[in-house]
Amino acid sequence: MSNQEPKELNIDSAGLNPVVVGQTMWHQLVETFLDVANANGFSTYEARTQFWGGFIGCASGAMAADIGKESAVLMLESFVRIVSKLGDEDRKNNLPN
Repeated sequence: MSNQEPKELNIDSAGLNPVVVGQTMWHQLVETFLDVANANGFSTYEARTQFWGGFIGCASGAMAADIGKESAVLMLESFVRIVSKLGDEDRKNNLPN
């Protein structure tokens, strides 16, 4: 990790709830994340899936190193349950093969 001071987020009235801070951080990052995907030509379903996989894989490993493997697995399993309950309005149909 870097020795630089952590940056403060523009949280407004979000307070110091860790979940809300994490959500706010992603909302501030998502546009840049997708801009990077598009700038690198990752516009097909296959390329976009690999791009997300690389990001989520590295983030998951960092999470395991930070909070421990068992806690990280519990979090990832809960994400799988949540995502599997989402509707069928996924973006796969909006990306070329």
